[in-house]
Amino acid sequence: MGFGAASLAALAVPGGATEPGRLAALFGGTRVDADFVAWLEQGGHALAALPTEQRARTHRRMDAQLATVRSLISTGRYDERTGRRLHRLAATLATTCGWHRFDQGRHLAAGHPWELALQPAHAADDRDRCAGVLADAAYRATWLGRPAAAVDRLDYALSGTRHPTAAPCCCSAGPAPTPPSATGPPADAT
Repeated sequence: MGFGAASLAALAVPGGATEPGRLAALFGGTRVDADFVAWLEQGGHALAALPTEQRARTHRRMDAQLATVRSLISTGRYDERTGRRLHRLAATLATTCGWHRFDQGRHLAAGHPWELALQPAHAADDRDRCAGVLADAAYRATWLGRPAAAVDRLDYALSGTRHPTAAPCCCSAGPAPTPPSATGPPADAT
């Protein structure tokens, strides 16, 4: 609880402790450059790619990575392209944090990061990513025995995508649910 943003960033990003000058400058509200965003993206993607049993041990680091990116979004200075990358990364990290919680059996807790992921995905004007987050939330709703809520989320997700025939879940680390309308009724349905 006593860690500052720079300390969390040092824990959150690979090699964070080796570049303290760069981190300190970024948290002072200075310009966020594309190289630093690429470095953050690389660390986030590496954490998200870990097998489920290993990700269970890295959830604090993923949360810290997300906190770092959110802090850069709110305090850093960057151009529009870099801002979109930061927002996409925040959405991806939040989605992965939700899957971490879900995979740990904390199904209710998974909802908060997924809700959090919608804002930066929207800010990046990434409709497909928003749809992917909604599909993840629909999967969770199905898991919790709330099929009507799942259908509502999937309907909303499909209405907002730019490519409705593409995979409905483009940004999660979890399984991609298939919309019921795409599979048709089961063979034994009457």
